[in-house]
Amino acid sequence: MKRIFSLFMTGLMVAGFLTSVQAQSIQNPYHSNVVWKLWYENQESVTVGANTISPRPEAYRFYPTDPTPAEAATGQYLKVVEDDYPGRRYAGFFNDGYDTADNWHTSFPWEMGFNGGNRITASEQIGGAEMAASPRYITGDGYPQGDFSALGIQFSNQSTTGMGHDILSYQTMSVERDWYFKNALRAGPAYISYQSGTWITDSYMALFPAYFNGDGASYWQFGGYGKMMYAGSYLPTETKKELLHNGVLPSTVLYNWKSNLPYKVPYDHMMRHRILYEANGIRQEGFNVPNSFEYMANFQYQYDANIHFANMVDQYKSMDVTAPITLIKAVEIIQGAYNSKISGADQLKTLVALEHPAAGNRDVIVRVSTEDSFDLQGYPLTVRAKLLYGNKDTQVERESEHIWKVTVPWSDTIPEGRTDLIFVAN
Repeated sequence: MKRIFSLFMTGLMVAGFLTSVQAQSIQNPYHSNVVWKLWYENQESVTVGANTISPRPEAYRFYPTDPTPAEAATGQYLKVVEDDYPGRRYAGFFNDGYDTADNWHTSFPWEMGFNGGNRITASEQIGGAEMAASPRYITGDGYPQGDFSALGIQFSNQSTTGMGHDILSYQTMSVERDWYFKNALRAGPAYISYQSGTWITDSYMALFPAYFNGDGASYWQFGGYGKMMYAGSYLPTETKKELLHNGVLPSTVLYNWKSNLPYKVPYDHMMRHRILYEANGIRQEGFNVPNSFEYMANFQYQYDANIHFANMVDQYKSMDVTAPITLIKAVEIIQGAYNSKISGADQLKTLVALEHPAAGNRDVIVRVSTEDSFDLQGYPLTVRAKLLYGNKDTQVERESEHIWKVTVPWSDTIPEGRTDLIFVAN
């Protein structure tokens, strides 16, 4: 049986101040020009195939602001007003686009509430169905036909089978190039790809940082992308424009999600970089459960959605600099091969996925480069590597600033599974 080995990249925030959006040319590993809809620049409706998407009228827009000192003293940190105001710092979510890819089997959370009176209602529910009415965000109707990037979508969920480890088999390249690096975060449920209990079933062949899976079946990732968009309304306007202009918003969205998980572990710990996430909440020690979708989740993770969301909002409020975009590639596979079960494994920019030889010396030996990584503000980067889990005898040798030699020994004493390394840019 083959064991697999994956290296993936993530960005860590750096200190500094944002420079002018328009002064910088686009920086994107796949695209040299802006080929996606930017609603903040152009508010004209867009029709692609059977889909027409329009901006929200001003009567249906929310504008985030900071609570008054008296409100903050009660625990309130989330506040929106219906009228725009001079000097508004935060971008809001009225220019964010969501598309259901499962014919409204699932939707965007029409309302979410958290401790301290922090509640937001962004649409109305139509009867018992999932479809939203009068949304305060941009929404499509069903799976986009044609080039979805023309619709300006930032979040798309598909709660069907085949959205767990199967994505790695047939959509990895598409998800990374045509979604993740075109401003859209693709999400889905892990379903049977990962199940925990007395035994843990993990069918994933690699950690794929350009995709979001929630633990469970339909709706289990609902609390994830809901928090992401609502918290993201507090991104400073110029920061969000910078990310959208370059097509790299999902990188910061996932950085914000991972770095603010309420666990007392460093950023490069395995609890922050998982195959899938508990996106709903847990009834524990009297904690309130944020809404009807935030019910008992997998107890071993002790996930408190209230603390997580508050952390996300707090970080976004001060995010005047974007996270680095960290890329990785194999420059020499000395021993081993690209994982044959992962589509486009030899072309990916955020993941190097390899497999051990079937016979002979079965070690994986690879030389990788992080030299294509970049920072939108032009700050110099430093990169560090860490073994997340797998073969503890894995060796990582830094040969130069951006060249690393990695050796993952074969061991007959280790069960089938992954060895995962993370490379983090500061």
